[in-house]
Order: sequence, then structure tokens, then C-alpha cells
Amino acid sequence: MGRKFVLVLTLLVLMPLFLRVGLNPTEVKTPNSYSVHNITAAQNYTTIQEAINNASDGDIIVADAGLYNEDVIVNRSVSLIGKERYNTIVNASGKYHAFDIKRNNVTIANFTIQNNNKDFFYGAYLRYPNGNISYNIVRNCSSGVFLDANSKNNFVAGNEIFSNGKRGIWVYNSSDNTIVGNNISSCGSEAILIRGTGAKDNVIQGNTISNCQKGIYVDLSNSNILSDNTMLNNQYNFGVMGTELSHFVNQIDTNNTVNGKPVYYWINQHSKTVPSDAGYIGLINSTGITIEGLNLKNNSQGVLMAFCDNCIMRNNTFAFNYWGAYIHSSDNVKIYHNNFTSNYIQAATNSVNAWDNGYPSGGNIWSDFLERYPNATDEKNGPYQNQTGSDGFWDNAYVIDDYNKDSYPIVPEFTSIIIMPLFIVTTLSTIIIYKRKQQRKQCFCW
Repeated sequence: MGRKFVLVLTLLVLMPLFLRVGLNPTEVKTPNSYSVHNITAAQNYTTIQEAINNASDGDIIVADAGLYNEDVIVNRSVSLIGKERYNTIVNASGKYHAFDIKRNNVTIANFTIQNNNKDFFYGAYLRYPNGNISYNIVRNCSSGVFLDANSKNNFVAGNEIFSNGKRGIWVYNSSDNTIVGNNISSCGSEAILIRGTGAKDNVIQGNTISNCQKGIYVDLSNSNILSDNTMLNNQYNFGVMGTELSHFVNQIDTNNTVNGKPVYYWINQHSKTVPSDAGYIGLINSTGITIEGLNLKNNSQGVLMAFCDNCIMRNNTFAFNYWGAYIHSSDNVKIYHNNFTSNYIQAATNSVNAWDNGYPSGGNIWSDFLERYPNATDEKNGPYQNQTGSDGFWDNAYVIDDYNKDSYPIVPEFTSIIIMPLFIVTTLSTIIIYKRKQQRKQCFCW
């Protein structure tokens, strides 16, 4: 609670600095001579770079509205402030980062930052600690803001970050950062990526993320705090990945939402049922958890289960996730009577678990069954599927890997024999369209 209060207080203190931000963009022209002002030293310059080169640590530099065609290297501990947020534009060449920050205690605020290269270069590249990137518009870059392993304790707040080729904000092995109140949209990959074992103790709070390939993705990182983040209409809204138990230990509150539904990220929970309003489920080091009757879609994992035991997943729909179910180092899990629909990978596990409830209860519905087994039939019955006569289960198993299979995959129910061919055609068409879309998309970096 104390840290959240400090965040709010900091935002309120900074706000008067930007009262002159224009609400409506106007025509932007190249600035007149001496349009960059070192307020501290009472000196004027023609470019931002010239002002930095002649500054001392602690100076405040203000840039008038205009179009600044330059790649800025910040090698002084200064505060750079645009006079009008929409109309003070740093237009990088596309051959380097718009702002390359090579000193600590640097502030970049109230600019429009754009780069002409969505593949390689960033809007703001922070290499040192205690940076402040606030109230900017960041667009047309590879990643909007990048915090590398040498930077920590940075403050990234109130930015509008959109139309970037890859990521909105990328925290790579960087710790103790605060990322709060940013609006991120239309990114080609993650809106916020927290990656690496050194990326820990970060606060990700109150961000709004929409129409990106991935919303928030936490990978190989621990001890981060995520709260009050809103993820809407992203292809994969939310996900957490790792290999060791510590990688999954993050504080992720239920006030984070995906498409209006809460994120349930449970650590060390036992003998509970996940609430029916869940939008994402992560179960970590938990036992006896039941997931039942839920519709989980458009996330990196429909359900994440890591280091769990004796859990049940039944009567759920997992649709349009990257992984429908991702089960890591978890034992005695039963998965049955679920509908796995058009997930990029239907299910993945490094454990051995039960993917059906035996005969005649059965297993799961798999939307790609006929794609994988085009000659599949339901002509046999019985526990070994060796007796004549259909029973509502495909005659061959659905194989997940060498150690996991659904022995009794369910044939979808139909009201008449006429509907069966229509279903098959529709399913195959959907699969073909979906696969083509995936091939056109940028390669995943999971």
C-alpha cells in the first residue's frame, strides 16, 4: 500500500510540469533557431543534442514545439521536457534509437517520440539506473521503451505507446522498475515483456493494453507485482512462463483483467475451486484445485499449472490461446470432458497425467482431431475400442506426446447424419484459415 501511495503522489507532483500539453495536435513545423533551452544555465540551442552536449548534470532542458530530426544520445544526467506533447516531435532516422540514454538520473517527458524503423531500434533505450520516461507518445519504433540489464529503478509512467513493430515496453533482466499508467496498443508482439532471471521486484500497475499480439508476458522472472492492469482484445492477453518454481512466484492480483474477467494466479493454494468468472488461470505449487465449467480464451495459456498435484480440469472450453493447457512439473492431474478449440498448441506438458476419465466416461473434444487423423472413424467401442459399433469416441487416441494421450477422444454430438459432413468441412476450413493466419504472423519468441 505504501508503494502505491508513493506512485500516486509522484504522478500528482509531476502533473503541473505538463499543464501546457496540447489536447489537440496542430501542424508541426521544423523549429526556429535556438528553440531548445537550458533553463538551468539560461542558454539556448538549435538542437536537442547540442543542448545536451553543453549541459551539466542536473540541468533542465526544454524543447519548443517542432519537428526535431535527430537521434539523441543522452550522456548527461539531465531532464529533457517537450513543451507540447503532441507537437514536440523527435523524429529519429531509423538508423539508431530515438533516445539512447547512457547516464543515470535522466528524465524524458512530454515528447512525441517516433522512429522510422519498426524492426531494430527503440524509442527510448535505458542503459543506466534511475531513469524517468513519462507522458510521452511513442510510436513507429521496434520497441517503445527498452530497459536493459544495467538499468534499474526506472519510472515509466503515463505514456501513450502504439504502432510499434515489436514491443511496447521491454524489461530485460532489469529490476526495481515502476511501470504505471501507460496506454499501449497495436504492438506486433508483447505490450509489456518482463524477461530474464534478473527482471525482478518490478511493479506493473494500472496499464491499459489493447489490440496487441500479446498483452503482458512474464518470462523466467520472479518477485514482480502486477495489479490493476487491463488487457483487452489482444490475441494473447496474458501469460507467465518459466522452468523453475521461483520463475513463477510473482504477485499477480485478481484486479488484473483480460477482456473484462479477472486473472486468478494462485500460489500455495489447496483444496479450492477456481471461481466461475475467471479470465485466466495460473496455479503454482498448489494441490487439490478444481477447474470446472470455464471458458478460457485468448491468452498465452488457457490454464497454466506449474508444480501442482492432484488437480482436476473438466467441462471447460479452451479456445484461441497459444497453449490451451500448459502443465509444467505437475503430477496426478486429470483432464477430461473439456473442449480444446483452435489453440495454436492444444496442450503441452513435461509431466505424465491423465487426459481422459477412462471408459465409458471418456476424454476431451479436440478441434484439430480430423486434421491430425484425417482417416479417423467411430466404428468400434469398448475399453480397447475393439468391439463392433460406435460409442461416441474416436477409435484412435489423441496423442499429446510420447507419455500423454487421450485414449477416448470425444466425437462431437450431432442431431442428424446430415450435419456430420457439414461439421467436418467447417472444421477443416477453420483449421486451414487459422493456420494461414498464423503463418503470416510474425514469429513467436516464447
